[in-house]
Amino acid sequence: MGQYLFGSLSDRVLKEVEEKQKQALIQQQLIKLKSMKRRRDYEIATRLATTRDRVWWLGGFYTVMGGVSFARMLYLRRFDPLPLNYLPYIIVPFWMTYLVDFAYGTKANRIDREARKILTQEQGHWFNEPIEIPELLKPHYHRIFEENNRKLISEGKEPEKHWAK
Repeated sequence: MGQYLFGSLSDRVLKEVEEKQKQALIQQQLIKLKSMKRRRDYEIATRLATTRDRVWWLGGFYTVMGGVSFARMLYLRRFDPLPLNYLPYIIVPFWMTYLVDFAYGTKANRIDREARKILTQEQGHWFNEPIEIPELLKPHYHRIFEENNRKLISEGKEPEKHWAK
């Protein structure tokens, strides 16, 4: 009888340990998925911010080139040879200035600020949408998500938005 009681108790303890290990593994997988999504979203937002920065630089370059060309044509009242023939000689120093700004200036900080703005304020991008997670993880995700938001609210912090569906 003592063996039966001890066996039943040990089975119950083992099942509890197994259940806790399973919950920990599922929580670890959800944290891993969330981390991967955040990393992916930030990488895409950074690429988008870098492209925006290049558009501004090249837009400025072509505006200056067009303005100088137009002013030259008005001043000289000549339309040939066009100053755009000198474009290859001018764009290299301009691009070098862009690279120097990136290497020694604050361009990296500006790109980071723009990427964070894209992630937090511009909700229309596809990568800001919640990702699809496996059906097996969905109930656990919702349970952990609600627990986490309750803790955040009790600490006076803003609750998280859904990152998965």
